[in-house]
Amino acid sequence: MWNTIKTELYKSIHNRWFAIALLLAFIVQLFSFFPNLDFVKQAMEFAESNLELISPNWRGSNDQMNMYVMWLSEEGYTMGFTLASYMLPILAVLPFGWSMFSEKEKNYCGNVICRIGKVKYYVAKYIAVFISGSLPIAFMLISNLVLCALIGEHGAPLPYTMTTSVVHGNVASELYYTKPMLAAIIWTLISSLWGGALAGLTIPASRFFKRSIFVLLTPFFITVLEDNICTIVLNKGKFSFMNNIFLCGSYSGDIVFSEIAILIALGLAVGLIDYARTEVL
Repeated sequence: MWNTIKTELYKSIHNRWFAIALLLAFIVQLFSFFPNLDFVKQAMEFAESNLELISPNWRGSNDQMNMYVMWLSEEGYTMGFTLASYMLPILAVLPFGWSMFSEKEKNYCGNVICRIGKVKYYVAKYIAVFISGSLPIAFMLISNLVLCALIGEHGAPLPYTMTTSVVHGNVASELYYTKPMLAAIIWTLISSLWGGALAGLTIPASRFFKRSIFVLLTPFFITVLEDNICTIVLNKGKFSFMNNIFLCGSYSGDIVFSEIAILIALGLAVGLIDYARTEVL
């Protein structure tokens, strides 16, 4: 079982689509970084031309120039944030979401199942898809935070300036104003879990669709459809996946982790039950 997982993990990150996903993730976060860079440049130019009006510690007390306020997961207003919200399901499936469909088309899965069984094959494939789907999301957020650290202040944001959307009840909200780096790590992991959970939906989707494009777009369609149902039809925006993927706009931990658990159950448990009870060979 472990050897099968290692083999699948190796295949999931040693292919061109994994590299393409990382490249796209880096490009997406630039649409968040450059607007913040432009803001910092304008603020610096204003400060240089109005030295008599600016206090010596003006930059350190300006939360809008804080790296954690400018961070993609929190800022919530740039094109980069919007792109990241919609692109996350696509970035997550690119590295390996196509693998089971491809192996089914080539009749390769039958050879593996003969040796290790359907359950082990499915679980190993799901783990590889989950991990490979989470990595581009983590890379996107980490690379953006590093770039923000090059232009912004490194201290903790001030809770009374009203420049952030992080309020009591958000996951790691207390840490965000006391130990922001730890909060950033936690939310990078949470967003990565979203990526892995959404990528895992391609495994059961491979059983039903006859074209790979529909398999790869399944997580995207589910995310957009669920968002429209929650926000427009039911007027329950707090349950929208897209509102809970990043720190900005997220709600309670109960909602965030319950929704991730539901996606994992759909991809792993429900998919495995269907896969195990049907003839595959």
